[in-house]
Amino acid sequence: MSEHILNQILDKLQTMDDRIGNFETVQQSHGQHLQQIIQIVGTTNSKVEELTEAVDTLTNDVTSLKDNQQTMLQIQHEQQKILERLSVRSISQEADIAELRRIK
Repeated sequence: MSEHILNQILDKLQTMDDRIGNFETVQQSHGQHLQQIIQIVGTTNSKVEELTEAVDTLTNDVTSLKDNQQTMLQIQHEQQKILERLSVRSISQEADIAELRRIK
């Protein structure tokens, strides 16, 4: 083969070697970015897990508060009935006393 053809082949090989080097550099950079993304996803997953636990706790607390509120509303309703009965009884007793005073 002629020296000219050998030089062309060597130039092509050098170009291919340079391109392969560039691909390796880019691949290494992508690998580093991928590691960073994996770390970020791991941290995010951890935080999501913490938030999920916090939401579960808050949900339980809200449920407990609703139950307590219902209990207090029931008690308040019962006390309202008692107050109404006592008011009626008091009015009735006052009327009886007024009647007794009038009779006396």
